[in-house]
Amino acid sequence: MPGPSEDEQTFIGRCMSEETNTYPQDQAYAICKSKWDNEGMSKHNMSYEERAGVNLNKWEARLAVINLKKEGVNLAAYPWEQCIADQTDRYGEEAAPRICGYIKSEYGS
Repeated sequence: MPGPSEDEQTFIGRCMSEETNTYPQDQAYAICKSKWDNEGMSKHNMSYEERAGVNLNKWEARLAVINLKKEGVNLAAYPWEQCIADQTDRYGEEAAPRICGYIKSEYGS
């Protein structure tokens, strides 16, 4: 989790060095970005617009999780490439990595 004095770039760099031991770089980045969005904004001074954007991203990801659970998808075993393809079809190319990063950070094995 982000340290109280870490900015986003420093945290993501540190997180990436840890997560790339387990995940490919694109997945590791999405996971680290999701961790920053979930924890970092509460520890740092962010503008209202920045917080609103992060909160929107979290709700978008949570909505995707609800829909996937309704479909019976095992989120812990949801393959990254399948997640990206599914979420790109549903929510677009920009949102898919954020959603999949959220899923991996919350449910990943």
